[in-house]
Amino acid sequence: MAIAFEDRAVADPPLRIPFRVERLELEPVAAGARPSLSVAVAVGEHGEGGRLSLEAEVGPLEAEEPIDQHPFRARLELRSVNPAPFVPYLPSRLDAHRLEGMLEGRIAVEGRARGDLTADLALSLVEGGAHLAGVGLSSPRYEGRVRRTDGSFRVEEARLQAPLVEFGEHRLRGVRAAFGFAEGTVELESLELDSLSGSWRPVGTATPGEGRAADLELHVQRTGPVALRGRLRLPFGTGESGGRRLDVELPEVEVRDAEVEVVDRARPALPPARLRVDRLRLRDLAEGEVASCSLAARLGQGGRAGSLSVDGELGPLAWGRPLAELPFSLQLAVGEMDPKWV
Repeated sequence: MAIAFEDRAVADPPLRIPFRVERLELEPVAAGARPSLSVAVAVGEHGEGGRLSLEAEVGPLEAEEPIDQHPFRARLELRSVNPAPFVPYLPSRLDAHRLEGMLEGRIAVEGRARGDLTADLALSLVEGGAHLAGVGLSSPRYEGRVRRTDGSFRVEEARLQAPLVEFGEHRLRGVRAAFGFAEGTVELESLELDSLSGSWRPVGTATPGEGRAADLELHVQRTGPVALRGRLRLPFGTGESGGRRLDVELPEVEVRDAEVEVVDRARPALPPARLRVDRLRLRDLAEGEVASCSLAARLGQGGRAGSLSVDGELGPLAWGRPLAELPFSLQLAVGEMDPKWV
């Protein structure tokens, strides 16, 4: 049986998705029963858009209750489904202007259509990628749970993996993230990646001494493993002042085997300073805590211009207060340093 889904509200001309029903089984509906539905469809005129199968059960049915008030459970399986026709239904804030590849996975939902419900998702975008809200993800895999309670949604136990994540000129490889979402706030529990590259420009300038103001730009050529463990809360909305508050509580951040260039934009004639970072470890990045930093690096191309180690503390931290106003201590050790670095 061939049918077509058409929606005039989301696109002009209207969005039209043809289906071919391969199996449809519905048990009799009666008071007190738990009728089940089994459907298998092929997407597209000839099934070129993949296949969907749905198994669902509703009830027990009560004669005086609307159907959307009854408990139900359903399981949807996706096999090689082309996701492009469904992009208009994604939240507009995602700005999803590219979604390529084939979607594989399952969605299991249990609850009430107009009440509380839980959905478990395990989805992969195979041989393709997504571009959402300015971030490109190559062949992402997502697992997580969505709960709706009293009309509010929460994302729990979410896991995202992607071989490559790109935003602007930044590239992250081998990304593994664990996070949740509730009340307009993303809470990042951990982030690990095999390597990253990109450029960062600190806000403002550094002033080591009179007449020595520096405007620094950091270029990360590449890194080895990067690990972030703790809690990073990023609100999607804005506060009363119109700004966004970033709540950070990170017991540990570690970066290994990084190749870095530091450019002073205030001195265009000065060549970039090159560092080989063997290890950078940050601890106790949290409101009210004294954060610590440990750095071991080699200087110059290939680390041949000397070595450098730094151990320091900063704080107690107070988010919203300029870092330059916080107390700090620093121990610096150098070995066989080329004088031009001074």
